[in-house]
Amino acid sequence: MTGTTHVNTKTLPPNMFDLRHDDFYTFVEMHVGVLQAKILQFQLISDATIFIECHDPTEILQYNSEKLTDLKQKACLITNNGACIILPGIVASFKMLKKCLLKKIEEDNKRNRNNMVNSSAPVAASVTNRAKSIDDHRNHITTTISQWFRTHRDEMNLKQDALLEENKDYHIEFKNVNNSNESAAVICGCGTKATLSRVNNTGYYQ
Repeated sequence: MTGTTHVNTKTLPPNMFDLRHDDFYTFVEMHVGVLQAKILQFQLISDATIFIECHDPTEILQYNSEKLTDLKQKACLITNNGACIILPGIVASFKMLKKCLLKKIEEDNKRNRNNMVNSSAPVAASVTNRAKSIDDHRNHITTTISQWFRTHRDEMNLKQDALLEENKDYHIEFKNVNNSNESAAVICGCGTKATLSRVNNTGYYQ
């Protein structure tokens, strides 16, 4: 039975994909192994992006070359018939490093998308708000009040044709028009004042 391998990207530095050459090899030495770093350095796999693009960094150990002798003696088991078996720990460590790097790319992309959404939302709301004129706001407020009143007439034992009229039963007050501190309120004929808040997704006061 196989389980899901936990991938922890917290071991990676924030600038992982900026590390090049010696800085990259030093990271591999510290977090994966000295031998693994030498295998990558021999093949000029000098940064995380190149490493990800490399299908199998241990494949080169399957070939015969005097230059590979030292690496093969340390990273492989050479059988009596000359077959080269790469040590499982070497193979697994490279697989885990690749999974970790790919996971970091995924997390960074997700974080960037969220940042873009969060930064654009206030701008979009601001544009929506500015697009509404005072007449638009007034009409929306009076319509909302009329709808509410018709719904609750029976509860207040009022006639079915009873209506609330602006500037008679209530009036609407706007302050700081065309200003970032613009506000609106409904003032009842009895003097009670209700301050309204603006709804971001519509731009109307409510």
